[in-house]
Amino acid sequence: MGKVFEIIDKIKILQIIRQALVMIIPILLVGSFALILETLPIYSYQIFIDALLDGFFRELLQTVYNATFGMLAIYMTITLALSISNTEKADGVKNYSLVFISLIVFAIFSGGLNFREFDISNLGEDGVFTAIFLTIITSYFYILINDNLKHGFRFYSSGADDTYTQMLYSMPATIIVFIIAVLIYMILVKTTGMESIQEVNRKVFLSLFFFRGGSVITSLAFLMIQSILWFLGIHGSSVMTPGDLNFDKIKNVDTSVMLSNQHSFTTVEVFAVMGGCGSTLCLALAILIFGKKNTSKKLVTLSSVPLIFNVNELLLFGLPIVLNPVYFIPFILVPVISYLNASLAMALGIVPRLISNVKWTTPIFINGFMATGSIAGSLLQLFNLFIGVAIYAPFVVYSEKRALDQEAKKINELIRLVKESEEEGVELSILGIKGGYGVLARSIADEIQYKIENNDVHLRYQPQFNSKDKCIGVECLLNWEYSNNGKIYTPLVMGLTKEMGMAAKLEKAIFKSAIKDMPKLIKILGKDCKVSINLTGQAIQMEEFERFLALIAREHKEYIPNILIEITEQDSLKIDYDLISRLDRLKKLGYRFGIDDFSMGSTSLKYLRYNVFDLVKIDGNLSLDVVNNERSREIVSFLTNLTNQFNIDILAEYVENEEQKLILESIGCLEYQGYYYSEAVDIDRLEAVLINIKEKMGSAS
Repeated sequence: MGKVFEIIDKIKILQIIRQALVMIIPILLVGSFALILETLPIYSYQIFIDALLDGFFRELLQTVYNATFGMLAIYMTITLALSISNTEKADGVKNYSLVFISLIVFAIFSGGLNFREFDISNLGEDGVFTAIFLTIITSYFYILINDNLKHGFRFYSSGADDTYTQMLYSMPATIIVFIIAVLIYMILVKTTGMESIQEVNRKVFLSLFFFRGGSVITSLAFLMIQSILWFLGIHGSSVMTPGDLNFDKIKNVDTSVMLSNQHSFTTVEVFAVMGGCGSTLCLALAILIFGKKNTSKKLVTLSSVPLIFNVNELLLFGLPIVLNPVYFIPFILVPVISYLNASLAMALGIVPRLISNVKWTTPIFINGFMATGSIAGSLLQLFNLFIGVAIYAPFVVYSEKRALDQEAKKINELIRLVKESEEEGVELSILGIKGGYGVLARSIADEIQYKIENNDVHLRYQPQFNSKDKCIGVECLLNWEYSNNGKIYTPLVMGLTKEMGMAAKLEKAIFKSAIKDMPKLIKILGKDCKVSINLTGQAIQMEEFERFLALIAREHKEYIPNILIEITEQDSLKIDYDLISRLDRLKKLGYRFGIDDFSMGSTSLKYLRYNVFDLVKIDGNLSLDVVNNERSREIVSFLTNLTNQFNIDILAEYVENEEQKLILESIGCLEYQGYYYSEAVDIDRLEAVLINIKEKMGSAS
């Protein structure tokens, strides 16, 4: 089954449709809340909004709804055409070309040529499937024609600007598609007598289901096909009811069938589609209970209020459920089982038969009580809710596992791009990456921004040791996890914060987090321990950051003697009188300073001219190379002698084995950090790790 889903997921057109659906989520959100506020099933509230501002507030809500859901097919046409254009990157085809011709074709087949009898509902939810179908056909047909005309007939205008030239360039394909669309539409009108594809859909479903009685078979068929239509992105309830009558009016036409019979379509609404078609309230609860993906839970939280009132478009298109093969089975199965449960309960007399109709936006439990006149109706809904959650649960777990696996692959690819740019020395605009990786980068950036603003920064600590294998301190290292995908490559996080202009805020958050952990660190390591905190060369030169460090010194003066600030990314560090003066002022507050990635370059050596640094860290590559390279050993030996003369400590990073440690010790480097001792660990694990290291080193000696 997993391979089947994987094959389906790789179908390009489904990926394109999902991208388009994601783009319309803001519209769905606004429209959902407007619909709830207008249709809230409380009598006194309805009287209130009718009287508020002489009915203006209700008109405002209706206008918002009409501008969102009422134009949903238009928005779908635009976003889908843009998605196709961005994905295909067809030669000579600009975004506006596909959007323009797709809108024209959709308007034609929605009855736009018949202005007097045009049904405006065709532009809303009723027309979403038509919009998807026509936009796909139109766009790819347009691209095909455009490619075939590449070396053929073209319009050009010498000296015109690019936009005008592009318009002329696309004109032949546009004219051809337009003419063909008009001809096909005229054939449709002549053969069916109907003015739009949406009207054809309605007539077909009306002839199949309405005024045929409320039998179990008819109701089940109605429910299943309605669910399938919703799954395809079609507003099933609208398509399967007459264009000039709403669902409530249909039910009032034949009360003997639609109301008093326990198998009526009201049973479907009240007991089978809780939270909207597909019984998505069950899915939402399953995600909150069994799901682990933060983005899914956030979407459910955002959708929760509309779901209570059976408005589920935000969840349908946002998760998405629409065209998501993983959710197809439960989306159909849960409503069917819920309906059969309700029918059986009524047939056995466990739950009373329906005594009244209820408005479709009435929340669960309330509508169950109102429809049956008994608390048994609400209890039946609760039972169906449990069953629905149980059915959805394994699909939620499987869906999230697949989503996390796919996201992990994208994260690894994004990290690979960042590492390649580092190796090649090329600056990469991470947020400017196109396609799915760019979307992921922006999603990670949003989470980074949120966590920084809420000081939700997690650190790990890597122990540092002297030649006697005694722990003398730790280095604070950023441990960033994205949603449920584990640790993110730190340079990727730092690169994104720089592009967002939040690097200084992140460094402040790291400092605050380290200060928060200081009582535990001192308890574990001792009062004379050294806690190294990294700051970039850019941050340490900022006057604002000096004020921040001064504030920390005033508020936490007892911890300042333990802090050593390691300056990283020295390329951005400008050594001048202002910098040295700033470092001197901070040293007087008790701070100590170190230089990260120290080597034989002139950039590193010039720092030793000033009496402001207390520690240098040997460049990791140089430290690793001492095992196999005599010249590297000589360089490290020279650096140790030099720093000893200036009374500056020297520490080697990337110490990975005993041989390397002994070589470094023999040439005068007596402080070490690396996997030979320990990786960076959470503070809660630090004490246990140090005990294990002490035991290991003791047994080795």
